[in-house]
Amino acid sequence: MTADELRRAFLDFFAERGHTVVPSASLIPVDPTVLFTVAGMVPFKPFFLGEEVPPYKRAVSVQKCVRAGGKHNDLDEIGRTKRHLSFFEMLGNFSFGDYFKSEAIPFAWELVTDVLGLDPDRLWVTVHVTDDEAAELWANVVGVAPERIQRFDEDNFWRMGDVGPCGPSSEIFWDKGPEHGPDGGPQADPHGDRYIEIWNLVFMQYDQQPDGSRLELPRPSIDTGAGLERILAVLQGVDSVFEIDVFRPLIAAAEAVTGVRYGSGGEADVSLRILAEHGRTMTFVVSDGVVPSNEERGYVLRRIIRRAIRHAYLLGVRDLVTPAMVDATVEVMGGAYPELVRDRDLIVKVVRREEERFRQTLQRGLDLLDGLVEGATSPARTPSSSTTPWASPSTSRGRSRRSGGGRSTSPASNRAWPSSGPGPRRRTGRRGARLSRPSRSTASCSTSTGPRSSPVARSTRAGPGSWPSSRGASGSRGRGRATTSTWSSTGPPSTRRPEARWATPVRSTGPTARPTSSWATPSTA
Repeated sequence: MTADELRRAFLDFFAERGHTVVPSASLIPVDPTVLFTVAGMVPFKPFFLGEEVPPYKRAVSVQKCVRAGGKHNDLDEIGRTKRHLSFFEMLGNFSFGDYFKSEAIPFAWELVTDVLGLDPDRLWVTVHVTDDEAAELWANVVGVAPERIQRFDEDNFWRMGDVGPCGPSSEIFWDKGPEHGPDGGPQADPHGDRYIEIWNLVFMQYDQQPDGSRLELPRPSIDTGAGLERILAVLQGVDSVFEIDVFRPLIAAAEAVTGVRYGSGGEADVSLRILAEHGRTMTFVVSDGVVPSNEERGYVLRRIIRRAIRHAYLLGVRDLVTPAMVDATVEVMGGAYPELVRDRDLIVKVVRREEERFRQTLQRGLDLLDGLVEGATSPARTPSSSTTPWASPSTSRGRSRRSGGGRSTSPASNRAWPSSGPGPRRRTGRRGARLSRPSRSTASCSTSTGPRSSPVARSTRAGPGSWPSSRGASGSRGRGRATTSTWSSTGPPSTRRPEARWATPVRSTGPTARPTSSWATPSTA
């Protein structure tokens, strides 16, 4: 059975039993308590809470869901397990005060065994420790062997939140076989390697109060959720959701853009799975109106896109990969979700722009790293005032940690600073001002007649003004006394300097005496 066939079989089964077929809602929920639609029941939450009157008593849907941020976050597990996904489809049937356990349990069993054709002898059931009614229905009405009905506590009690509708749940598990773990049912398999949950039936029969007590709901309801990808893995006889029909073309697309073959079982396979899975997620999220940003949903989307790019980078890919993954997703899932076809060009434009920006950032970082490595491995140079304008004039009492581009001879600091011409590497401020690498000492900077330009950063950003007396030019608190200085606003930024001196005490004892700042002046040495 394919993904399209499973969606149709599920919807048709419940439509024939009086359920209204409801299209998937957006991944952007009305509910402000979640970033994304994380379950099939989220669009129906107002009906369960009694805030709105439902237009139908029974409903069935195939809901697109994302769990990649906030409380519901499986992002770190993706690609490393056989079942975790950031985007997935949830099959669900719902009753809003119409039917309850005695109908929901037989519905589920009939669908799983008769329609999907799963072997009843390989199905296990769990119920809440207090739910004798559900256990009796499974055993006496459905006919599940009592030894394959197990009881759990918190794992089989579902809550919408700290207060509100809640109730016990009952889950259906598929036994993958003894080659995947020991016998004993779900209780003997806490990690779900052998017994995999394929359907969860929630019996919402209580209203939890702020004091922890629970009141009986006047109209108990049903909320079920079955993972389409997990059921497909069972139906198609594969061991992982990444091997089902909707994922094989995506893995193939990841292979094509990376040139790496899937199947080694190593980290390369993990990267290919993440690239395929995240390509699908970013396609659906952008289609529903989210754009990359640094806040909330946009931040989650940005993280997903950049994780995919990073894993492509780990595979040695320097060309764009996200447009191809979007195209593959639209090709595979556009039939079930026509909005993907409609929005293809927009989705490609959004993810391409984000990837181009991130790759520029990656390249700058690699260039910086190369410079640091090259500087750290280059031979040390002897600083001189003629070739190294950043060297400390006060060389008689200790060598500056900032002198030249080589290693400091100070025992207290054996760091190698990269060389970028005569002197330490400098970085550019927000408005083009040249910034020095911040001093690691605890002293303030001093002013000399050399062409140092480190104080320029603040002067050019803040305009003419004065430094606070408690801080040095690097922004760190100084040990020495500092007088407030007025900044000169004449001349180009690289020549602007304060008109007052910054005094810096110098340690003068021991064989390695040196200034406490890398910019000590001769007058204070």
